[in-house]
Amino acid sequence: MTSSRTGFWILALLVILGNWLLIQTPIYGLTRPLPEWPIAFDLLVMLPLLYIFIHRKVRKKALLGGISLIAFGILVGAIIIPSEHQQIWTHFISWRYVLLAFLVLAELTLITFVIYALLSKRRSSINTLESQDEYQCQTESRLHQLICSTFGPSITTRFILLEMRMWLYCFGGKRRLQITADKQAYYYDKQYENASTQQGFLFLIGAELPIAHVLIHLYSPTLALVITALSVYGFCFLVAEYRATLYRPISISHDVLHLKYGLLTNTKIPLNQIASVQPAKQGVKAQKGRWRFKGSGDVNVCIQMKPHSILQGLFRQEHVEEIYLGVNNPQHFIQELNCAAGA
Repeated sequence: MTSSRTGFWILALLVILGNWLLIQTPIYGLTRPLPEWPIAFDLLVMLPLLYIFIHRKVRKKALLGGISLIAFGILVGAIIIPSEHQQIWTHFISWRYVLLAFLVLAELTLITFVIYALLSKRRSSINTLESQDEYQCQTESRLHQLICSTFGPSITTRFILLEMRMWLYCFGGKRRLQITADKQAYYYDKQYENASTQQGFLFLIGAELPIAHVLIHLYSPTLALVITALSVYGFCFLVAEYRATLYRPISISHDVLHLKYGLLTNTKIPLNQIASVQPAKQGVKAQKGRWRFKGSGDVNVCIQMKPHSILQGLFRQEHVEEIYLGVNNPQHFIQELNCAAGA
C-alpha cells in the first residue's frame, strides 16, 4: 500500500507538470483558445478516481481524499491555465465561495461541539485501550475517541483532532477540561520560563490586533476584515498552545510514554523502543531523525531510541533516532523514565 501511495503522488506530480508544459508549448500560445477539457479530465476525474481506487478499502478516507483532490485540482488549473484562456474554469473557480462556506461551517460545527463537551457535566466512560495514560484530560479523551471512530485513521482525522485540541484548550479551563493526574505527570511550563515567554507574546499580539485593524481599515475595509480574522484565529491558536503548556503534560504508563507537548504533539512511544535517557545540552540543532520539543524554552532531556524506531508524527510516520525535551524537573523525569523503560 505504501508503494502504491508513493507511486500515486509521483504520478500526480507528473500529470500536473505535463499539463503545465503542454500549456507552455508554442503550439497553443495566443493564436487560439486553449482546450481545457484534457486538463479538467486529468485533474478533476482521473486523479481523484485513481486515489479512490487505491484507498477503496477505507471508504471514508477514499471519499474525503477524492473530494480534496478535486478542490486541489481546481486550484492547480486556475494557476497553470492563463486567465485569458479560462472558459469552463471560471465556473469552477466560482465554487470557491461554496468551499469557503463549507470550511467555515465545518469550523463552527467543531467549535460548537467542543463548547458542548466543555459544558457537559457527564464524565463518559473512556476506552481503556485508548487511555492507559495515568494523566487524563477526560474531555479531550472523549472527543478524541469520537472523532477517530467517526472519521477513521487518516491525515484528515489528524487535522480535525488538531483543530479540536486548539478550540478545546482555547475555551477550556482546568475544571472544564476535567483533568486528573498522578505523580507521573511531567510538566514543561516552567522550564526556561516557557509559559511566561508565551504569555508575554500573547500580551503583545493581543494589544497589536485592534491597532493593526484600524490602520489597515483606512486602506481597505475588506482587507482589514480578512487580515483581522486570520490574526484572531492565530491568536486563538497561541492561547490554546499556552494553556496546553499548562494543562497537557507528558506522562508515563505501564508500557508507553505519552508524549504530549503543546497542541501539535500527541505521540505514544513504546517503552521497549527506548534505549537510554540522559541529560541534554542546550542549543541542540534540528536534523533528520531528531525530534525537539522545547516550546519557548530549551531542551534538557535526551531520549535515545533503539535502531529502526518508527513513530507517528503529526501527519506521517517518521524514523526517529533521538528525542530532545524540555521539562520542569529533568532529573526526576530521567530517573523515572529509565526505570520504566528498563534502560
